[in-house]
Amino acid sequence: MSESKSAVPDPVGWPSNPPEVVTGKPAERGRHFVEEHAQFVVAESFPAAMAELFDEWKANANANPRGHMIFTNTASEAVTANKNCQFFRALSGHLPNRGMVVGDTAQGEDRFLVICAGDRILLARTRPELGVEAGDLGTVLGIDRGDRSLRVKLDRDGIEVTVPTDVPEDIRLGYALTHREGWGRAVEHAYILGDHCLSGANFVGPDPRIRVFIDWSSASQEVGEWLRNLARSELERSGGVAAPVVEPPATIVTEVER
Repeated sequence: MSESKSAVPDPVGWPSNPPEVVTGKPAERGRHFVEEHAQFVVAESFPAAMAELFDEWKANANANPRGHMIFTNTASEAVTANKNCQFFRALSGHLPNRGMVVGDTAQGEDRFLVICAGDRILLARTRPELGVEAGDLGTVLGIDRGDRSLRVKLDRDGIEVTVPTDVPEDIRLGYALTHREGWGRAVEHAYILGDHCLSGANFVGPDPRIRVFIDWSSASQEVGEWLRNLARSELERSGGVAAPVVEPPATIVTEVER
């Protein structure tokens, strides 16, 4: 999967390349972690993998997305996932019909957001005067259209803060993050798109539930062989006969229990 550029800036104050994050092929530590915690959904194409991910997310997180996080390889994929999640929630009545525009609509679709009460947001800049740290996630409790501010309950400590929207780049939707943005977070339910960064360094919760959505068309040779070996081991453990996999079927769901 090729890395695509995005106009979304990196959060201020975050490490540019945390050493704990594996950005290439899965490391041995990562293999062991994912074998213990993850369930894999393997599709024939990237759109099919993304569709599987959204089906899973809608079934489990649409009504209450806190604790459910989508992780992507690129910032542009995160933007797409965030907008889709917001659309699904609005369509099912979990968000109000009317929100507030944040940003400049004249500069293009990627330069503004519509934020509603109930949305999950990411605050990308440290604001000591507001009690906000770069990378804070929270839920929008209300919108003040008079001074164009958001009342946000932070996940970190449950504190409610008033966040101005005069600097649109400081605010993003918070349903999906890139792997680097998710570094060091305690995640209860993770939905991972693609085979990049399977180290598990992002998932430090005590008992995380992880789904990895991979497409065969762009999976690396090493990851493909790794998944086949996991499936082979699971068949052996369950008493089945593990035959070599020559061509994968359209969708394979392989679960490795702890």
